[in-house]
Amino acid sequence: MKTHLLLPLLGILLLLPLRARAADTVLAETVPLPLAEDAGTQVVTYLDWTDPGGDFLGGRTGYIHPFVAVGERFTDNYFNSTADPQSEYTTIITPGLWLVAPPSRQQPLRVNTMIATPGGLEIARFRTETATRFQGYALYRANFEMNARFPEEERTSHHGEAFILYQSPRGLSLEILEVYEEEQDPFYGDTNQTYNLERYKANLIHTLLNVPITARTGLRADYANYRLDFDAQDNAYRKREDNALSVRLSRKSFAKSELFLLYEQVLIDYDLALLLDSTEYHAFAGIEWRASAKMRGRVMLGYGQKDFWDKGRVDYGEPIGEVRLDYRFAAKRSAYLQATRKINEPDTPSTSGTLATQTSFGFRQKLLTRLEVTIDGSYLFEEYREKTVAGGMVGMREDSYYRAGLALGYTPRKWLDVTIGYRFLRRDSNFPALCYDNNTAYLRLSAAL
Repeated sequence: MKTHLLLPLLGILLLLPLRARAADTVLAETVPLPLAEDAGTQVVTYLDWTDPGGDFLGGRTGYIHPFVAVGERFTDNYFNSTADPQSEYTTIITPGLWLVAPPSRQQPLRVNTMIATPGGLEIARFRTETATRFQGYALYRANFEMNARFPEEERTSHHGEAFILYQSPRGLSLEILEVYEEEQDPFYGDTNQTYNLERYKANLIHTLLNVPITARTGLRADYANYRLDFDAQDNAYRKREDNALSVRLSRKSFAKSELFLLYEQVLIDYDLALLLDSTEYHAFAGIEWRASAKMRGRVMLGYGQKDFWDKGRVDYGEPIGEVRLDYRFAAKRSAYLQATRKINEPDTPSTSGTLATQTSFGFRQKLLTRLEVTIDGSYLFEEYREKTVAGGMVGMREDSYYRAGLALGYTPRKWLDVTIGYRFLRRDSNFPALCYDNNTAYLRLSAAL
């Protein structure tokens, strides 16, 4: 799978001179749950194996930000198994490099990808807002994992991002984003006790064009290409390519808010599972607002229609929508709330898709100048379209996922951060063989410039 923007942008940014300015502590200046872009149920951070509390950038503003982390993780159910949970101790080393121009110490946007979502994005992106005409960055991070009990399952994951934004004096703006990932499916469950992790490679290219028509109306067009490939032959049927195109017409209704209509079409093309090829049509009406620099929100409700290319399949539609609220109460406190309902792609060959309803929240509080706590949680309910076969049962499958996390971060120096945390995951299903609990504790030491 090839990337298109990461290496060229890395080369451009490496030619820029290094410049730094003094800053206070990381926790004092970095917005924990940034208003700049989406931070969903799986908060995207530089050190994502820790989930929340991993967005440590270092204590200065500059073009070049190298970082590294070393940590230990313990889980009591490494393979998310029901009948035979296996514990594991894992040492994780995470080196990375973030390049940005103009110089900054905060990533301009945060993006969550999701392999089950058509088009690759967990929720619709907010338009990036910046005071400069140009903004660009490139990010690369690797996780090297070393297991105590299952060395054959040791893996190296990779995450790369590249982003370019240009704004004209008249308000027209163009954004190009690319995200490359080599990860594993976070919701897998090994009912056959074969102890195989569902590893995949994914590449997302997303472009956003914003065109002001008048002082009160605007037009926005988005295009996304998403490619997904799994390593194991058992998951080869999930390999696909999505092409999503959307058009949004908006009008400012009152101060700092706008009403909009959005239409989106997604072509979902599978390499092997041709019966799953389909086109989705989404129509939304919504409102988006930014009441102040501390608060931003969006509500969009609509209907989604899934039409299969194979005429033997039954087409269907569902009400869908998104709600997103980011709020920074004060310099010491921030929170987000999110809810979605959408049609997702299947993770089992016996069904054509799922209807996923999810709510999530996050809260971060600075207790002292150098100490902060993060709390987050989510609930996901998935309904499978057709009968599923699993664990000796056949029926209409329904799964509920419960997630919760607690992290405590301490910054003894501008460039140094220590985080200790706990994560809980539970899957309840009407198929008993698919139920499991997972408890994870971690300790991480990270350094960044």
